[in-house]
Amino acid sequence: MVKNFVLVHGAWHGGWCWNEVVALLESQGHRVAAPDLPGHGDDSGGVDDATMENYVARICETIDSMEGKVILVGHSLGGMMISAVAEKIPQRIERLVYLCAFLPVDGESANILGARNLASGIRGNTALTEDRKAVVMNEALIQQVFYHDCSDEQVEYARTRLRPQALEPMGVKLSLGENFSLVPKHYIECIEDQAIHIVQQREMAARGNCSLVTSFNCSHSPFFTSPEAVTIALLSDAE
Repeated sequence: MVKNFVLVHGAWHGGWCWNEVVALLESQGHRVAAPDLPGHGDDSGGVDDATMENYVARICETIDSMEGKVILVGHSLGGMMISAVAEKIPQRIERLVYLCAFLPVDGESANILGARNLASGIRGNTALTEDRKAVVMNEALIQQVFYHDCSDEQVEYARTRLRPQALEPMGVKLSLGENFSLVPKHYIECIEDQAIHIVQQREMAARGNCSLVTSFNCSHSPFFTSPEAVTIALLSDAE
């Protein structure tokens, strides 16, 4: 049976990070979209366009372009956005999938979750842009934090495409209620993740009442290191 997948990238990244997973899902006959959120990837917008409201609107527009329900996948910060979308249009979501992602509860922001992520390699390793509206990662630590088990080619591919991450979406506290709670959830944890520590991933999955948890022994970027495994896990949501 053909399914719809919408794959949402995290901070600094763009839809490009999903390219291999998109190709694998499409080879199985599924409909797949991996949009660039405003201010990311090839999107023409800048940091002022990269707001939580605009992120959510872009994802909803992508879903509206498809017929039927979607399996909505979020990586890292993308977990915040897919949660907000599920609260807004639960009738369009078949399942939420969190790929080593933030899984919030009502009233939480990415900043709140990040403050609890004490072992994260991101902490203390970002710098404000000149306009003080966004942050960039310490160039010397990008590979260690995001891509430590990726090939040199994959690291360079990503490094040249990362864009500053706007601060505004990080501080937005989400209002999540019954709509969000009723959507089935699948958490894919990454044990060697240096960005969101495995302990926090497991805490979020447990309190988020995920009906399914899958474990990968890899870094924060399984779409690079394990695209086949990611695809298999997502196809399990389509069964």
